[in-house]
Amino acid sequence: MAVGPVEHRGGRSGQHRTSLLGYLEIGGKGIVVASAMGAANHPAWYHNIRKNPMVTVETGAETYEAIAGIPQGQERDGLFSQVLDEAPGFAEHQAKTTREIPVVVLHRVGSELDRVKGMGDWLVEVHDWLREELAELRRQADKVVDGTAGSIERTPPDLGQEMRVHCLNFCGALKRHHTGEDMATFPMLARQFPALAPALAKLGAEHVVVARLQTEIQQLVDGYVPGESDPVRLRDELDRLASELETHFAYEEQTVVTALNATAPAPVF
Repeated sequence: MAVGPVEHRGGRSGQHRTSLLGYLEIGGKGIVVASAMGAANHPAWYHNIRKNPMVTVETGAETYEAIAGIPQGQERDGLFSQVLDEAPGFAEHQAKTTREIPVVVLHRVGSELDRVKGMGDWLVEVHDWLREELAELRRQADKVVDGTAGSIERTPPDLGQEMRVHCLNFCGALKRHHTGEDMATFPMLARQFPALAPALAKLGAEHVVVARLQTEIQQLVDGYVPGESDPVRLRDELDRLASELETHFAYEEQTVVTALNATAPAPVF
């Protein structure tokens, strides 16, 4: 087991801190153990990384940026068993205390050039596809308003159908996307990265709003009748709804992409 500095930020102060920690590598990932030699309380650095999981790791051979994850339950137990295979002394530390000694995984945060495509990248791709579908709805509304699709009275009869097809694609994908996040991805991230829990809770609450926006978009498009409905209102409402959705997408990407890329590869279809 190597010993090296891990730079982190104070949970309250936000100031830089450096702790010399025993460092293992298991399954290609850096591992540190919050044993504190078997003390009754978790070490201060552990509380800090729970609040601010972004750290800098020095192993002697290299220095890299990482996001610190805290596996729970069976995942933690299995990893701790592997730790004991490499460093049996930690068993003595656990025997000295009634607290469950946390195991911390240091997930590398690499550049775009030196890592495989991650779940966070896939999330952005899904968002970009949804953005393009919504943009197509808005382009079609613009065509009606500016007359490039013919006058309002002579709007091609298939334009309304095209808009409905794009709306079905967009709304269906949006529903599947957010159901997956609420049921699996977000709870997993909240367990491993406690600092993200408030933002993830906010995103979960926002998904109720997103569901409402989705319904409004569907009703808006389904209610459009060429030659009868007001195309300006259609375009303006789509612009408003698109702006609200973009705010959600941007916040979601800012919050979870790094953690997702660090913990899971992109799905393969």
